[in-house]
Amino acid sequence: MMDGKAKRAVGAILLAGVAYQLYVALSRQAGGAVVVPGAAPTPPADAEISPIFGDIASTLVDIFGGGAKGEQARERAAEVFRQVPASVTVPVAGALGLPPVTEIARAAVTGPRGIRNHNPGNLRRNGVAWQGLAREQTDREFYQFQSPFWGLRAMARVLVTYRARGEDTVREIVSRYAPPSENNTGAYVAAVSNSAGVGADQRIPSPAHWLAVMTAMIRHENGQQPYSAAEIQEAARAAGLV
Repeated sequence: MMDGKAKRAVGAILLAGVAYQLYVALSRQAGGAVVVPGAAPTPPADAEISPIFGDIASTLVDIFGGGAKGEQARERAAEVFRQVPASVTVPVAGALGLPPVTEIARAAVTGPRGIRNHNPGNLRRNGVAWQGLAREQTDREFYQFQSPFWGLRAMARVLVTYRARGEDTVREIVSRYAPPSENNTGAYVAAVSNSAGVGADQRIPSPAHWLAVMTAMIRHENGQQPYSAAEIQEAARAAGLV
């Protein structure tokens, strides 16, 4: 018989999968109809969770629909996650034969603003009609995208624009992206340069290094980097960065 801690852990696992799939489903609205996981291609990050939680998420979408109730489900999952650490949920998941709760799932319900908004570059609202914007923009400062792909693509498009202007060093890119008037630009430059393995004033030499720079910027913007290399590459390729 499970004790209270184990029960909370199982609840966290279930709620994480349900909330994440619900979150994905609600973000794929088209013409007012919710497209549930399975009705459209599922991104790679969903692969570990989708087979088990897809039907549950579909049912919850039918019950809750969009709006406030869907947000309440996410908040409930976040509340449970705050109480039960990954050191508990992941081993219990393994013991039950469930897939581990991935970092992308955890970030979707408890992560920083940029990850929850599917806007890992923290692009501010400035009137640009980006592809893949969420139907409802409830964040007054930052864009919200339908899925990580669209937010990653938008970020990559910004880097493409900088490169076209001849701004192709880490210092030039970060100085424009995060100006000193609002940020500790020097620390940002150093973090990205060190992580990407490119000198601050060196021209970014290859597609692989552009991906490394973008990845390092995501980590600096959010304090974490939950996306796979394949996800970032796919979005960067769609944007024309690589």
